[in-house]
Amino acid sequence: MLDIIVCNNHFFPIFFLVPEVNGWNISIPSIGSTSINVSWAYYAPADPHVLSFYAVVCTLTNHDAGPTVAIASETQLQLEVTRLRAVATYSVQVLAATIYKISGAFSFKGSQKSTISTIEGGKYWP
Repeated sequence: MLDIIVCNNHFFPIFFLVPEVNGWNISIPSIGSTSINVSWAYYAPADPHVLSFYAVVCTLTNHDAGPTVAIASETQLQLEVTRLRAVATYSVQVLAATIYKISGAFSFKGSQKSTISTIEGGKYWP
């Protein structure tokens, strides 16, 4: 199941304050005019945290609009993000949402960010 959320920056400020995990890189095997495919390695949180889900956050680098966020289950390691703007530059990051077993509180860890540009039409495989 794939959920896409398009939101304004002030609704989800947490996405901009997430600590990045060194060495947790993402790859973007295909870029289209309004979509990209994103892949990442499994994130293993330290006990007493458990992985709940991943969120792929695509933010326009000119900050003309809020981010597009696609949600993936804890078992997914790739996802197609749709509803992007054609011929636009995005910062892309994967977030791992973890739950603290004792209190149930959520926390996030982020992958290294990648910058991509969507194309005018069709798909491109770098």
